[in-house]
Amino acid sequence: MSRRRMLPALSALWLAALLIGGLLAAGMFGPLPGAAQAVIAALLLGFGAFLITGWAMAARTHWQERHQPQPSGQGLGLTLDELQALEPGEFEAWVQQLFRSRGYFTKNTPDSGDHGVDLWVVSPQGERAIVQCKRYRGVVGESVVRDLYGVMQHEAAARGFLVTTGSISAAAGRWAQGKPMELIDGARLARLASGQADPAEPLVGKETAIDV
Repeated sequence: MSRRRMLPALSALWLAALLIGGLLAAGMFGPLPGAAQAVIAALLLGFGAFLITGWAMAARTHWQERHQPQPSGQGLGLTLDELQALEPGEFEAWVQQLFRSRGYFTKNTPDSGDHGVDLWVVSPQGERAIVQCKRYRGVVGESVVRDLYGVMQHEAAARGFLVTTGSISAAAGRWAQGKPMELIDGARLARLASGQADPAEPLVGKETAIDV
């Protein structure tokens, strides 16, 4: 049962327990020792605090889902030329929507002081990762990938994604192999944007793209 379905059921159970506890405390079923009354009160208060926390988390998740930033334009249906023509902030928003379409929770970072992190994402399996967005027309070199790996270590991120509209050098691809990194170049990005890729295809696990 999902948390959203479980919370109402647990709340109803708590209300029933609260009613029964009130009747017991009032002596409706006979005298109740003071120690027993204290235990019942503590259990009800603890359960109530647990429910309040659960409802607060559910409300926060609902708010975050409703207020995820959306890119302007035609959603994911853009050509590579159109992606390259986007402003940097628009491209980041488009990449954010791409991850959301794959079931990731995403959070954008401020344009200044982001320490090399354009997006924070959490996979459906709970893996925390960072994303760097490079709206390039040229080649992403090894130094960019090395910098991303350094940011991953500094931020204690389990995985890093480099998403670019350009190409990725062979040296960069070789350096990333064997590391928890995904390099998504313009060619693959175009397939994802055009809908040619399987909508259910996860971003993780694809072979790193390498352009010679």
